[in-house]
Amino acid sequence: MSSRIGDAGPRCARSICEKRSYFRLIYFTIGISIGIILFQIQEQHTSHIKAFQSDEAYRIDEQEQDINETSTETAMLSALNHWTSTLDDKKPLDVVYFDFAKAFDKVSHELLLLKLAKIGIHEQIISWLKCFLTERTFQVCINDTLSSIRRISSGVPQGGVLSPILFNIYTCELPDIIAEEGVGCIAYADDLKIYNPIVTPSDNMCLQKAIDAVATWASEWKLPLSKQKTKVLHIGRNNPKLKYNLCSEFVSETSEIVDLGYIIDENLSFDKYCKEITAKATRQIYCLFKALRTKNVAIMIKAYKTYVRPIMEYGTTIFNPHKKSLINMIEKVQNNFTRKLMVRTVDLVKVAKVIESKVRIFCWVLTGKQNHERRAQHIKETWVRRCNKYLFMSSEENSTLPAHNLNVSEGRKFLWMKTREAFKYIHDKYLNDFDWFLKADDDTYVIVENLRYLLLPYSSKDALHFGFKFRPYTKRGYHSGGAGYILSREALRRFVNKAYSNDKICQVKGISVEDVAIGRCLERIGVRAGDTRDQEGLHRFSPLSPDSMISGPYPKWMLKMTYYNIPTSSWCCSRYAVSFHYVSPTLLYMMEYLIYRVKVFGLARNLRLDEDEAIFKAAHESALAAKGPDRI
Repeated sequence: MSSRIGDAGPRCARSICEKRSYFRLIYFTIGISIGIILFQIQEQHTSHIKAFQSDEAYRIDEQEQDINETSTETAMLSALNHWTSTLDDKKPLDVVYFDFAKAFDKVSHELLLLKLAKIGIHEQIISWLKCFLTERTFQVCINDTLSSIRRISSGVPQGGVLSPILFNIYTCELPDIIAEEGVGCIAYADDLKIYNPIVTPSDNMCLQKAIDAVATWASEWKLPLSKQKTKVLHIGRNNPKLKYNLCSEFVSETSEIVDLGYIIDENLSFDKYCKEITAKATRQIYCLFKALRTKNVAIMIKAYKTYVRPIMEYGTTIFNPHKKSLINMIEKVQNNFTRKLMVRTVDLVKVAKVIESKVRIFCWVLTGKQNHERRAQHIKETWVRRCNKYLFMSSEENSTLPAHNLNVSEGRKFLWMKTREAFKYIHDKYLNDFDWFLKADDDTYVIVENLRYLLLPYSSKDALHFGFKFRPYTKRGYHSGGAGYILSREALRRFVNKAYSNDKICQVKGISVEDVAIGRCLERIGVRAGDTRDQEGLHRFSPLSPDSMISGPYPKWMLKMTYYNIPTSSWCCSRYAVSFHYVSPTLLYMMEYLIYRVKVFGLARNLRLDEDEAIFKAAHESALAAKGPDRI
């Protein structure tokens, strides 16, 4: 097989391939042994040419190539450095992006060899390059069918070791020509952009002369420009947005452009680029889980690092986001992967057992002696037994439930007094035995496993409390008593030591609404109210019954008081719902059956992670992914 005969195939250069012009001719390997020999020869000549380029005066800084430890990142950093400096001086600027039509395929062999001789490349290397470039032929291969052999009249092989260097040499004088007009430029391979601050009419004229100079050079060296793809980007405030001509046609204006793989707009913002790569990475994760049916964690992580992380990490020195929303968006990609991986590989029952030992919850239920049998008994037989320990708080002792007598009268006007005494009693007896302390009513239903899942990313050493957040009366909100709220160990310690006996911080007389009262107390002693929504902004604590939350309509007082908006649809509540209020005993047992007894065929999980620490780590990563958007 001749070394100058190769197979070629069409490859689409865009994500959507609707036109023939979107395809590029890509050359395939021409035989393993011949390919290796040619590659070695090319590498030897490449090293000589690189060394020559580094020594000769024609090598200029504006030409960024991977021949001297440069990259798209250094090229982009150089451009951004110039542009931001201009904007810091409160000057707008215009950037013209040139597009050479099929640049690598249009390089004239004759002119390239003349230029190599002109700059002093050794004649033996030129002779070899002439042999390598000229009289080449190719065949197009589509579905194992070969076309007739055709001759290649111009161009350097795309993907070849020498091709970028030869193209760089071919265009080496362009930056000097542009610099003569007093205009800056950055060139990387066939990507060329020129720019200039636009303060006076003469600045516009300089940029126009540079455009004309590039067009003249392109015509002389038979490297045609694509008028349709050449664009101008007007950057900065008060930019006059002047017009430019290329070969008697106006250069198209754009508000954003793809520059060396980055999407950049007229404000030098990378917001759209961040959204683009996160969407692409998310699609890639979906494809990975669809293509790879394995439950081997190591294989899935390796696939993630190979196919997803490069999408996110390309050029992070360029677009490193500072906005909270963008940071959260980017973090969700890896969190999404870890959550999917955990669901595929871990037995969820095993996960719940492991987390139970890591997140220890003491549950106490506010009730009255009249409700011991009517309500409290049914709470005991359903959800509360999943807490690490539980206790009912009442005005009468009951060893069966069990219930503790707080020695406080019954009635709504004594709710705050009962709550204070309950937390004081728990603090004195159980503070160091548990991590979190949940208060619920005797008509509240709690999915304790989801509560632990919510708490996984947080430390009980921090002063925190969580629940369904209402807006009035406090700056950072307070939590609904009916939906239940939970305090960290540090929050409970502060409440008893700093607020319980201090009437200035925590008023007792004349106060009956316990959730507002404790919300005020906790805020005054530096206990932060957390966001319990999930990553989709859906609520996990619910102050109404399940049917009311799902079907609505919501009471006006609730819509007015809620800290975060509630979606008015059946998707009001999170898939990781924690609690509901106004749940009758009948509904308690119905929810127990639907949540813990019903099995959906085909959705069973097989246990793949056997070590408790591995399970806990995977669950922790998943819980991080499910956190609400309002960070505390």
